[in-house]
Amino acid sequence: MIQVTVPQVEENGITTRFNRAVVSSQAFSKQFPHLETASLLKAAQAWLANGMEHAVPDFMDRAAGKDVEGAIYHLKDPNWIMPALLNHGGLLSLVYNHTSKDKVSDDAINQLIDSGRPESAFVQRTHANIMHNKFLVRVGGGDNPEAVLAGSANFTSEGLSAQANVLHIFESPDLAKLYLARKRELDGNPTLSQTQKSQEGWSEKVTVGDATIRVYFPPEPKGNRDSIDAIIDAVENAQQSILICAYDPTDIDLLNAIFKRADEGLMMRGLVNRVASKEPGGDPSRADVAAAIAIMNRSNEEHDVVGFGAFKAGDTPTDFAPERVLWPGEDPKIMVRVHHKFVAIDAEGKNPVVFTGSANFSGNSLNKNDENLLEITACPRLARMYFAEFLRLYEHYRARAAFDKRQSGDQTVFTLAPNSDWAKKYFQKGTPEFRARVAMANAN
Repeated sequence: MIQVTVPQVEENGITTRFNRAVVSSQAFSKQFPHLETASLLKAAQAWLANGMEHAVPDFMDRAAGKDVEGAIYHLKDPNWIMPALLNHGGLLSLVYNHTSKDKVSDDAINQLIDSGRPESAFVQRTHANIMHNKFLVRVGGGDNPEAVLAGSANFTSEGLSAQANVLHIFESPDLAKLYLARKRELDGNPTLSQTQKSQEGWSEKVTVGDATIRVYFPPEPKGNRDSIDAIIDAVENAQQSILICAYDPTDIDLLNAIFKRADEGLMMRGLVNRVASKEPGGDPSRADVAAAIAIMNRSNEEHDVVGFGAFKAGDTPTDFAPERVLWPGEDPKIMVRVHHKFVAIDAEGKNPVVFTGSANFSGNSLNKNDENLLEITACPRLARMYFAEFLRLYEHYRARAAFDKRQSGDQTVFTLAPNSDWAKKYFQKGTPEFRARVAMANAN
């Protein structure tokens, strides 16, 4: 008999919320065969959010009578986040992304100001490529930071529901202090050069419940790679598995390190937002072009990296009608977006490492954007939550890619093997499948 411990949403001072983000599923189709009214639409969004819609309201409830400060990329969810912010009784101070091309948050900020809050409490961040953070800090009396909410989800309805994301709340004054200091630095709307020069590297390790955490706040000076190089170092020291789940990872050194370890026999799986269908144009010496080519080749040759390319508006399986109906004005590629930004290393083992946050593992997230990147160690419980979340999404996207192949005439997919030969690699010592089977079964 194998004992299975079901993780709790909140445990040891850490709240973890993953949304469902599976519009393209029979479960969603059966739950919501029609989306004809505003109430049905909101109910569908709540089902997809899977509790993530409560993250900000719960955080604000715990901040009753206290101050909340934060840095937000896109703020516009009218269903849960804006009511929670509007109803907050304490000080609310936000720095938000605002450029000539991006004024997404302006209406929400104006609504907060119109409710009676001082305009000076809201700072436009104009000097970075983008201010890509998504965090809030609870500040108690005497200007004492108490807790921080952070993750990959933008403060939008689609960020909470249809796009695959995570939000954490860490009840940690030490970690909250680091985030609060960063937010207050951004309050001055410093230039990109100033934030690069102020970079102090990875923080000291902080104990939060049963986890050990340190944080990095890009951008780094041009030529510096301390944040991503820490991930590469962990990849190079991996013992069992590497999972990457990211919207648009364009750091070719990171991808090369991950794919190299896979070729050496580690279990590796990748879920990205987009796998190119043909070799992209542009200079292949550019990191983003090289990364797109590497991801495409890996997907085509090893079949262990998948994306949303198989989700096509005009070609959906039977009973997936709501995927075609969508939200008013939406697009299939938005509705099935992989928005996560995490790398989980040896997540099924005893010494896992998880990197998570707002950064897309790209050149912009490294040197041009305001970001936050967390390294979480010494917490198998949390790492296994990421492992389970990855496998849930990966198998969902991989099945759709297989359906697409089947539609194109490939009869090798969705076909049962004629014998048990497929299972042999799971019992052959030294293979990644063997190591994964033993670790996931909690065997010695």
